[in-house]
Amino acid sequence: MADQAALKYYREYKPDLFWQNYIECFWEFDIEPEILTEANQIYLPDGNSQIIIIIKGSYERYFKDGRREKVNSAVIIPQRTHAVKIDHEPGTKLFGITFKPYGLRCVINEKMSDLGDLSIPLEKKFGSEDAGLLKKAAEEPAESRRLLEIQKILTRHFQALPVRTKIIDIVNFLNLNHAVSISELAKKFSMSTSSLEKLFSGYIGISAKNYMRIIRLNKSVRYFKRHSKYLPNLTATGIEAEFYDQSHFIKDFRQVSGVTPGQYFKENNFFNIFIISSIDKKTDF
Repeated sequence: MADQAALKYYREYKPDLFWQNYIECFWEFDIEPEILTEANQIYLPDGNSQIIIIIKGSYERYFKDGRREKVNSAVIIPQRTHAVKIDHEPGTKLFGITFKPYGLRCVINEKMSDLGDLSIPLEKKFGSEDAGLLKKAAEEPAESRRLLEIQKILTRHFQALPVRTKIIDIVNFLNLNHAVSISELAKKFSMSTSSLEKLFSGYIGISAKNYMRIIRLNKSVRYFKRHSKYLPNLTATGIEAEFYDQSHFIKDFRQVSGVTPGQYFKENNFFNIFIISSIDKKTDF
């Protein structure tokens, strides 16, 4: 599906200048029957957490370990290290907030690794009143008013990151340098490896190693999407994503997604906007 045509179903909006430090984007997704096959696919983790508000309909999440859950309300989607298969009810309408890796921590102020990977009802973290107001704001037809009201509610919950935390600088570095070792990363930022992992656990919810692997895998998807008409092979794709060799690329891809990259590229249409939109912000060719 052409990118221009996709805008009919999926749209992104930038947050205000302050929130651009913590939010990647706001988005709307209308899963009309004609794009159901394209929308129902395997979604790789992208290194971000989200708030998703169901305006209409529902969807189901299937995990590779056999777990499944139905989402039909406003929820928090924490970090995850493995792909999920998503099946939407036809006609489902979603509004989402995609946070930067550390962004959700600033509005719920909890250790991110304690959240798990299942969806969390929004009222558990925001209270029933503000969860209701967020849903009401997401249904506001006027775009400017909708975004303004949502950001006002988020601001009531905002708590800045500690002044001395290095997590923002580390994440920005990793988004451009995906293949650095954990020991090299810790040394660059003058900290021990245990302190580095504690930082990632508390502020992002996954390990630094898993975060780097997720970024590399997403980069491989973006590369393949951009070059698919030239039929790139897996070796070239893995090299572009900074994997040591093809076997490491295939192993990591299978571990995260449950399928080989060849199977994934064959079976999943690249209308997968949750992946593609985030990759464009995280990688540089």
